[in-house]
Amino acid sequence: MRRIALTGTVALSVLTAAACSSGTTTSTAQGGAAATSSQTSSKPLSAYLLQQSDIPSGYQQQQLPPGAADAVGSITAATKGAKVTPTSCQPDLSGFDAQQALSTPKAIFANTATGAAIVTAVSTKSAGANGSVEDFRRYNLGDCATHQITTTVGANSVTATQKATQLTVDTPGVSGALAARLETTAQVPGAPERTSEQLVALLPIPDGAVLVSVNNLTAQPDEAVFRQVVTAAAKKISG
Repeated sequence: MRRIALTGTVALSVLTAAACSSGTTTSTAQGGAAATSSQTSSKPLSAYLLQQSDIPSGYQQQQLPPGAADAVGSITAATKGAKVTPTSCQPDLSGFDAQQALSTPKAIFANTATGAAIVTAVSTKSAGANGSVEDFRRYNLGDCATHQITTTVGANSVTATQKATQLTVDTPGVSGALAARLETTAQVPGAPERTSEQLVALLPIPDGAVLVSVNNLTAQPDEAVFRQVVTAAAKKISG
């Protein structure tokens, strides 16, 4: 059961990265993010990823679980075919490649006792994505802080409402970062309504962004853990 939860967590995190990096228009970055992203990185992308020493006790680094590719693929198909209301909150995912997203640098840490997971990944413009903090802001905050998603998963029609709340987190040395709590309530006909939460942060780097997410498919994600690992990710970028 824990492995299934981790697989779903990874899939959700990959799709979150896709949503934040799939704008069809160019947004103007705020708080210094544009200046940061226009530079060329001298670091290998793996240097931006969290290491075991950055993670709270109880979490252990994991390999990508079996079934993650299938999970991401099925969620991607459902997401690409989804109808978002209002329509201005629907990012263009037509060019998103699930397999390419799975091959990007990432590190996964899981707490097998609680079912919680920490995922950190790098999205770059040179890899075919915008890697834009501002696209995440555009499609998930402001007028899009609450939006509805209707899609088909298998033979089931699913309606979900996502509500996003921006969070203030400490990102020493990094300007233009964004963090949010995403609460998604899904309704499948004939099944109980289900609500899940995901904590997400996007930190700009030269030519892209670093995604940090904390998930728990069976309980609320731990905000204290989230703040700790986001701060650690910022130090990786600025150090």
